[in-house]
Amino acid sequence: MKPLAVNPVAKSNLSGESEVDQIIKNYDGKMKTISKYSYYEASNQKWVKAVIAVDGIKDVPKENLKVVFGDRTLDIFVKDYGKEKDQILHFGCRKLQ
Repeated sequence: MKPLAVNPVAKSNLSGESEVDQIIKNYDGKMKTISKYSYYEASNQKWVKAVIAVDGIKDVPKENLKVVFGDRTLDIFVKDYGKEKDQILHFGCRKLQ
């Protein structure tokens, strides 16, 4: 029996690393976890809202914000944060509905 379709696997998937793993691995700065947050998830599974509380977050350019949605995960990254622009902030939420 022949398969209906064969799709090639991208090289980045062969390593087993997710997009989140690649972001963390390729950043040279200091990693800091965001610990002050509020989190809301709709019961109808239509939306997720994460409110993060970080001093100076309003001054960060949008290019430095990265949001990654997985099957049941949410990750928010703030790159080049801090006085020396040498930190990356990370918020991760696992086991979403």
